Amino acid sequence: MKYFLSVGIALFGINSAFAGNTGAAIAPPKYIGYITEKGDMGWNSKPGYKNKGLTPPLLAHKLCKEAFLQYPGARAAEYDDFKHIYPELDSGTYEVLDPILALLGEPYNGNALLKTGQIEYSRGTDLTKHFCQNYTDSTSEVSTYWTTTLSTATGKLGKTGCNVDRKIACVKD
Repeated sequence: MKYFLSVGIALFGINSAFAGNTGAAIAPPKYIGYITEKGDMGWNSKPGYKNKGLTPPLLAHKLCKEAFLQYPGARAAEYDDFKHIYPELDSGTYEVLDPILALLGEPYNGNALLKTGQIEYSRGTDLTKHFCQNYTDSTSEVSTYWTTTLSTATGKLGKTGCNVDRKIACVKD
């Protein structure tokens, strides 16, 4: 019996050595600052943004990277990052780039399930309007284009029109 136990322990040890550093925690992101953008993050309103090759909300990652060159790997904060950086944020309204967990209905009915568990009823609304993707400075678009934001005053998610300046939190992994 001792022999079988010894062989079992030895095999487990060998298997563990090949498994590598399993179970190691991933370090939370570090808040490095913010940039302020309006509407579509400049996609239609600032010269040269369309040449960056990305549309909102992915454009935010590139904007943070360019704004914080001193931090290699800088990117925009996403929904899950805010739980780590919230205490360090300056006061204001921050854009939440990826609030949608899933699209609902067949075929989606324009509704989305947010990561908070809330259902966003957007029937008949193109979800790209949710990210201000095609927003311009036209006054007729103010009420139809919006994005999800986090307010440090309330600590809750809300909607902000695309005609309003908002902060994009930048982090480093």
